[in-house]
Formats: sequence, C-alpha cells, structure tokens
Amino acid sequence: MLVNFWATWCAPCRVEMPIIQQVYNEYQGRGFAVVAVNLGEPRGDVAEYVQLGGYTWNFVLDPGQTVTKRYNILGLPSSFFLDRQGVIRQVHVGPFVSKEQLQQKVASFFQGGS
Repeated sequence: MLVNFWATWCAPCRVEMPIIQQVYNEYQGRGFAVVAVNLGEPRGDVAEYVQLGGYTWNFVLDPGQTVTKRYNILGLPSSFFLDRQGVIRQVHVGPFVSKEQLQQKVASFFQGGS
C-alpha cells in the first residue's frame, strides 16, 4: 500500500499524481492500494481536483492534520510504503518524477522485497 500526503496547491504533487495513477492502474489487480491524504483543504476543492484529474484511488481528508502530524510530515509530497500488516517499509520524500521510479518501488513489494 502507498500512503501519499499531498495538497492541490503543491506543484510537485501535481507532477506525480498522473504517475501514481498509471502505476495504480497497472498494479491494482494484484492488490496494490493507494490512499492519498489531503492536508486540510476543503472537500469541494479536493473533489474537483480528483475528478478533473481522473484519479481513481482512495482519497481522504485530514482537516485537522491529525494523520499528517502522526506521520511527521515535513514536506510535500511524502509517500509511505506499507506492507500487508500495515508496517511502514519505505519512505519517499518528494515527488515521483517518472513512472519507472515508482514502478520499481512497487514491483519490489510484489517480488518479496521491502
């Protein structure tokens, strides 16, 4: 599972969103899930952004930034790779800049890596 912290105003987040969608499309049938945690923006703004982008994974709002604080997010975007037990196995701070970059990390989970 990928837990991704983002905001609509975050330019690097906007760069990586289509990349996440491509990799999600490729791996969702194998059990890959994505949860995007938005940092306190209004529901309508987030819903419009997600709809216009055609993003199909799970999006949650963090209005009080409770989850954000628990993950100690210092910059956006920030991504956490969790195993099937919910244990954080990898952290990636900054945007994924290519499909291959994210694909390599996701593929390692399906090949038994961490």
